[in-house]
Amino acid sequence: MKIMSIGILVTLVGLTGCAALAAAWPDRTNKSPEQMLADVIRWQQHVEVRKSTGEWAYECFTDVDFDAFVRAKRPEKVVEWLKTAPDFRTMVTALRSLPAEKREKVFAEARLIAHPTWRQLGFIDRSGNGQTEAGHQAERLMATAMVGAFEAAAGVD
Repeated sequence: MKIMSIGILVTLVGLTGCAALAAAWPDRTNKSPEQMLADVIRWQQHVEVRKSTGEWAYECFTDVDFDAFVRAKRPEKVVEWLKTAPDFRTMVTALRSLPAEKREKVFAEARLIAHPTWRQLGFIDRSGNGQTEAGHQAERLMATAMVGAFEAAAGVD
């Protein structure tokens, strides 16, 4: 009986989690397709990659975190979820409306979305506007995976 209850609880938590993510989709009001794409990427980076505010492991995204992120295939799983969201189709339609040359440029720039590393900044940014090398790399993997999904769905010419 306890095992069945735990299974039901896990299922409900999983379904609720997906619903919560869907409700949190970034607002698209008065935004261009490129702004919408950047917002969705930053949103998922925020969800998946811990903000780095200090040198201690509990304050930043570490190499250990990155290894777990890659092993868990987080970018791929986020893309799978995104493709099922109604907002995904809406964004694909908006991206398709761009001329092919502009759309390719938007996708290329979006793949680069990530916080700058502390090395690039020249200091450890305690406000979280910078990122560890591992966190930066994870953010870039998220951006690349997400752009790939939108690019494939939008049918780049």
